[in-house]
Amino acid sequence: MKYRLYILLILFLTGRIWADQFYIGGGFSSVRLNSDHPSINSQDGAGYHVFAGTKYERWAVELSASGGLSFDTGETPGIYYPEDRAEYGNLVLGFKRYFEHLNNSQLSPWLGAGASLHFIAWDTYYYNVDGYGFSISGGADYLMTPDWFVRGDVSYHDFSSDDTYDYGPYDGSATQFNVSIGYLF
Repeated sequence: MKYRLYILLILFLTGRIWADQFYIGGGFSSVRLNSDHPSINSQDGAGYHVFAGTKYERWAVELSASGGLSFDTGETPGIYYPEDRAEYGNLVLGFKRYFEHLNNSQLSPWLGAGASLHFIAWDTYYYNVDGYGFSISGGADYLMTPDWFVRGDVSYHDFSSDDTYDYGPYDGSATQFNVSIGYLF
């Protein structure tokens, strides 16, 4: 799995050669995390969201990362670590289909899909729950100036994970709302 991610990352970085535009951005994220892991269950919170992508006509390849959601955990199964705090984050490599090109219209709605990695790390103990899955998203970019845009989007992530000691698999999902600002190169 790790080598596939490296290959996709290389393709993303070399995509700048054939792209019409390159963009970066960041902002705030609101996340609803659900897991059948007994220490996690359902959690809500806020965090950050950053992204970078390349566009060619109405298609884009984008790499995004979100994190910062911190929450209280219960006792862990199997190894019985006591209650703690944990951090959640994700990394998504995906494709987007724009319905209006940002150079032709101020408002450009889009739909996206991709592969995702999810990380939940305990603060005090050596215990992680991580895995991979898929993500679907939808949103719109609003061009404020020729170089700056505002993005609003919602993403749904579905993933399967194991813990540090190979207990699992645990099914998880996350719904994420992002508000970001970006810059076109």
